[in-house]
Amino acid sequence: MFSILNVAHEISRNRYVKLRSLTGILGLLGLVGLTSAPAHAQFVQAYWAGDGNLLDSSGNGLTLTGVGSPTYAAGLNQQAFSLNGSSYLTTVSPTSTLVNTSFAVSAWVNFSALNFSSAGNLPNTIIAQDNGGGTTEKFVFYYDAASHSLGVHENGVHGSYFGEVSLSTPITTGTWNMLTVSADELADTLSFYENSTLVGTLSGMPWSDPTAGITIGAAEGIGFSTGLIQDVGIYYAGFTGAEVGNLYDTPPGPTPPHPWIGGSSTPEPGQFALLIGISATAVATIRRRRRV
Repeated sequence: MFSILNVAHEISRNRYVKLRSLTGILGLLGLVGLTSAPAHAQFVQAYWAGDGNLLDSSGNGLTLTGVGSPTYAAGLNQQAFSLNGSSYLTTVSPTSTLVNTSFAVSAWVNFSALNFSSAGNLPNTIIAQDNGGGTTEKFVFYYDAASHSLGVHENGVHGSYFGEVSLSTPITTGTWNMLTVSADELADTLSFYENSTLVGTLSGMPWSDPTAGITIGAAEGIGFSTGLIQDVGIYYAGFTGAEVGNLYDTPPGPTPPHPWIGGSSTPEPGQFALLIGISATAVATIRRRRRV
């Protein structure tokens, strides 16, 4: 059994906890049994290493397909996806929303050329999930070379949002950088990292619910990236600065890293994931994104 103090601790750490059923509520109150699971297994939603294949090594089956003939080239410690400015990668079929609660997205990127067009053109897209152009639901993580900024574009029920944070030094071609954005649902913030350094934090985004496939290296059929990208990960939980540091210090490889626990597969004290049965009638949902 987990105590209410355990639950409060996890909610305060912004781990992925949703109450969607009477079973879940009673479980959190200690009235029914819950199942614990390793943090690593539960918090990696998708992970594409790019090491000569299109497979999702998280085990969740989100295999990619190439559009416009992307290839592979030598990357960090292994191969990487190679994009030519008109090619990109996408999941084979539409998926559920991957970014509608606390989450983190991270990738190692080495641009061979930069797109200096305006933010509205979603230049140098790293990863996206969008239902199309215009005001449709979407999440896009990109690098704005013209303003030397990491940016996010989101459309949701509360409107459209462009948010950017400026880098102290522009990204240059031919260099590897780990680029990360972490969303904290409870605090209503987005934090951006270059390598292991916090670049800035924004708030006020509309929180989106896109349901289309994931794309790497393009969004809305535009915003193409040129260069190498590897170790692209989507995670169910937002990262702390220390966890981004753990991720940065983990050598790129074919399997998902364990940033929450310093590379160990054993959960840290007090850390757990909840596997809660969902009944047909939802009784309660802890989810700020649908507040009005």
